[in-house]
Amino acid sequence: MTLLLVGTPAVLMLQGGLEIAGSTPRLSAGRFAFWLAAALVYAMAFWWAARAVGKERLFGQARRLVVVQAAAALAMFNLVCTGLESTQLVLVSAQLGLFFPLPAGIVWVLAQTATQCLVAIIHWPTDLAVGLTVAFTLPYSLLALFIAHFAARQTRARDRLARANAELRATQALLADSSRMAERARISDELHDLLGHHLTALSLNLEAASHQAEGKARDSVEKAQSMARLLLSDVREAVSTVRGRSRVDLGKALAPIVEEVPRPEVHLHLADDLEIASPEQAHALVRCVQEIVTNAARHGGAENLWIDLRPVGNGLEVVARDDGRGAKEIAPGQGLVGMRRRLEELGGRLEVASELGEGFRVAAWIPIGGAVP
Repeated sequence: MTLLLVGTPAVLMLQGGLEIAGSTPRLSAGRFAFWLAAALVYAMAFWWAARAVGKERLFGQARRLVVVQAAAALAMFNLVCTGLESTQLVLVSAQLGLFFPLPAGIVWVLAQTATQCLVAIIHWPTDLAVGLTVAFTLPYSLLALFIAHFAARQTRARDRLARANAELRATQALLADSSRMAERARISDELHDLLGHHLTALSLNLEAASHQAEGKARDSVEKAQSMARLLLSDVREAVSTVRGRSRVDLGKALAPIVEEVPRPEVHLHLADDLEIASPEQAHALVRCVQEIVTNAARHGGAENLWIDLRPVGNGLEVVARDDGRGAKEIAPGQGLVGMRRRLEELGGRLEVASELGEGFRVAAWIPIGGAVP
């Protein structure tokens, strides 16, 4: 829309159909060709820079494209100089708020406005040139810069809040499973200690009574003893069943991380109904996945993250890779250090690899005798 606004006077000046302040300026075909080339360069750079909005791994490319746009807009202003080209510079300022730190953006706007003022002085009277840049370009450029900056900061804060909410929900699922497991363990212990004890005592008393009874009474005692033994066996089986079901559902615990994290998009694959008997091991694995997602979003600038959880031998392996910017050298932060320590305390291990432009790859393994796919 702004290119259409700026281009209309240029086309009219080429045809000699535009009157400005009582005169009819004309634009030569050669000058118009240079203007059109600058406009096309601006449009393409703007289009490619727009693809980087919200994608931190593309910010380096976007910053270079913003430089190209600023140069093209100033060239358009110098070639035609209707003043409408200031709208292109305002759009450049808006992108500064998205891709640059605020102090750097302010310095850029001041330098860009000063450059436009110098160019305008070549074509216009000094008071008119200074009036255009100070009264229009500078305030609107700063407005666009601050609006874009605070909008981008709000978006990042919302993303962080969504990740924190996903982590809280995952923790809530772990706590619910742990509480359920503790309650089942308590119930199974009560069944074993109370009913098991009394039924054993009853069976022993019936055994003694069978030696003292005779005839039909002895048959009845032996039948009661048989029923007591059967009931004791059923109680033991029920206790084993209750204890055997005390497992953490990993899929349920990891669901919030996959569904609610705005970026990167997490592609999680794990065996159906994968459960773990130990809450400590499940907690370590969930925290490991959370740290992988956080690093991919915060440091890697990834858009996609693939995580695969699979039983391997007597343990469970977590393999993750992303499409972020990667790094030549890996400097482990507190997150990776904590993840490695948590896994090693449980007898596991952690491996991290990365190449510049190739994203990060993480492989974690933890011994889990109770992992069942």
